[in-house]
Amino acid sequence: MSPETSLDQLRRDFAAQQFNQVLRASHAWLRSVAAAAPERDTQVDVLRMRALSAQRMGELALARKACRQALRLLGEDRTHPLRLEVLVVLVNVAGQLVRLDESINALRELLPITSRSERLADYVRGRSTTANFFAYLGDPWAARHIFDEVIVALDKLPEQRRLKAVALNNVVAACVHQARMAELGGDQGDTAKALASARSYIETMRVAVAEVGDGSLAAVAGLNTAEVALMAGETTVARSVLLPAAEQARAREWHANAWRLDVMLAEAALHDGDAALARQHLLSVGPLGAGHEVELRILWHGLMHRAHAGPDPAAERLAHQHLRDTQALVGMRLYRQQRAQSRYLRTRLELDYLYPPLPIALHAGGAGL
Repeated sequence: MSPETSLDQLRRDFAAQQFNQVLRASHAWLRSVAAAAPERDTQVDVLRMRALSAQRMGELALARKACRQALRLLGEDRTHPLRLEVLVVLVNVAGQLVRLDESINALRELLPITSRSERLADYVRGRSTTANFFAYLGDPWAARHIFDEVIVALDKLPEQRRLKAVALNNVVAACVHQARMAELGGDQGDTAKALASARSYIETMRVAVAEVGDGSLAAVAGLNTAEVALMAGETTVARSVLLPAAEQARAREWHANAWRLDVMLAEAALHDGDAALARQHLLSVGPLGAGHEVELRILWHGLMHRAHAGPDPAAERLAHQHLRDTQALVGMRLYRQQRAQSRYLRTRLELDYLYPPLPIALHAGGAGL
C-alpha cells in the first residue's frame, strides 16, 4: 500500500473513531515515510490524529510524545491552523499526567491564539482548556465557574450544539470532582450540594449529546451520569448505565473509557459488599503505569486496597501494598499541585498586590536610600 493510500485510510479510520487502528497505522506511516522527508503539514496532521487517538485510548505518554513532535515540526509558526488543536491535547494530557509545568506552558501559548481568533469555537476551546487546567491544579471550583460562563454564552447560540454538549459534559465532571473532594474532606453538606448541581445539568447534557449524535461524547456523558449515581449510593442505577457502556467501549476499543467504567463497576461492587466482583473488574483493567492518568491510577490502587482488605494474611499484604501505592501517588500529585500553585498563583498575587508600583520619588531617585 502506498503512503498516499495508507494516509487516506488513516483519515477514514480517525473519522470513524477507530482510535486503536489509528495508533497502529500512524506509527507504521511515520516509520515508512521517515526517509522520504514528507511534507511538514502532512506529518503534523498525522501526529495530531495520533495524539488525539492516544488520548482517547488512555495512552497519555504516547499522546504527549506526538504533541511534542508536532510542535517541534511547527517550530516558530504560531499561526498554523493545527497548532491550536495540538496545544489543547498537550494541556490536557500533561495535566492528566500531573506534568503541570508543561501543561501551563502549553496553555500560555494557546490562549493568545484563541484570544486573537474570531471563531467562537476557538474562544470556547481556550476557556474550556483553561478550566481543565484549573481542575488538574486541584481547583474544580474555578473550573466549574469557567464552564458555567461558557454554557451561558452558548445558550444564546442554539446552532452551536456540539460545543454546548462538550461544555455540559465538562461542567458535570467538574461538579463530580467537587463532590469527591468534599467527600474526602468530610464535608457532607458540600458533597450533597455538588451532587445536586451535577444532577441539575444531567438531563440537559443527555439531550444535547443525543442531538449531536457523537459516540465518544455519549460515552463520556454516560460515565458522568453513572458517577453521580454511584456517589449518591444508587448502585443499581449506576450499573444500569455502566454495564452497557463498558460493553460498547470494549467493542469500540475505547480503552480510556473502558478502564474508567470498569473501575466504577468495581466501586459499585464494593458498595454492595462484593469484593470478589470488584477485584474481577479491577484486574480487567490491570495495573496502570506512568504513562496513564494519575487520577485513574489513584482510584485503581485505592479500590484494590479496599477489595483485598480482610483476615487473609496474603490478601492483607496486597491491601497494604496498594495502600502505599495510593499514598505515594496522592503525595506526588499534591506536591506537584502545590508547587505549581505557589509558582504561578503566588507570582500573580505578588505582581498585583504584594509589590505595588514604586512611588514616583523612588523612580526619580529622590528617596535618599
